[in-house]
Amino acid sequence: MIATQSMAMGAHGGVAGGSNLFPRLFANLYNAAREGDFARVRFLEPLVFLIDNIYRVGLGTSSPSGAYLKGMKAGLHALGVCGAPMSFPFDPLPPESTAAIAKLVDQIKASGVA
Repeated sequence: MIATQSMAMGAHGGVAGGSNLFPRLFANLYNAAREGDFARVRFLEPLVFLIDNIYRVGLGTSSPSGAYLKGMKAGLHALGVCGAPMSFPFDPLPPESTAAIAKLVDQIKASGVA
């Protein structure tokens, strides 16, 4: 369940792995939910779902946890935060997977809120 749904039921926040990639997006989403700005929530939530797609890119070549870590690393690399090489025991993603993640990152960045 996404944090905004939980907050609508009384939660005070959530733990979002995607905030490692796009902290401002999650802060904006949190603030919109707290303020009851549901139009803004509806605009921001699909961007969060795009982040989930980043973690799914490597599922064909990795376990779910491996795909998550590889997606996170490739996403951070696309943002210029770190280099691309994976640490042992992980193999790198294929170039087409890295390109797909970079495209998703660019799509989220183009929203202007991440």
